[in-house]
Amino acid sequence: MMAGFSEQARYWIGLTACTLGSVGFAFWLILNRPLQNVHYTVIGFYSGVCDTIITGVGILIWLMTQSKENWPFDFTTNLMYFEVSIAALCSFAGQLLFIRCSQSENPALVSLLSYSHVIYCFIVDKVVFQAKFSLVQVVGLFVVLSFNLGTILAEFKT
Repeated sequence: MMAGFSEQARYWIGLTACTLGSVGFAFWLILNRPLQNVHYTVIGFYSGVCDTIITGVGILIWLMTQSKENWPFDFTTNLMYFEVSIAALCSFAGQLLFIRCSQSENPALVSLLSYSHVIYCFIVDKVVFQAKFSLVQVVGLFVVLSFNLGTILAEFKT
């Protein structure tokens, strides 16, 4: 997807995109808190509609700049449709549950608890994709989880 960029450029583009995404997600999370009187499925629906439109436009723009031979996916396999369907269902369920939690609890605590997904990502990467992790990645995992666990335990004691 970013074949024309150097390794360092791809790193900084990814880091910038991740940071901007985190800031956007934080705003979304904080703005959901005042909507306690709105049913969580309504928020999920409108969030999904906006996400679909924005992502669809982005993908169309990106595809228009690519030649058909360079597309990184193959729509001819049923496995790809199955994987996308499962991912969409899991994303939908996770989003609705996350909205419900963020409406009824402190968004900072909900956000900290949501970092448990890091553990699941590591497990799936290892089991399904046979990923090999560097020492820095493993240490980073334990640092994030340790601080989150400490914060959560401190929150429950008060």
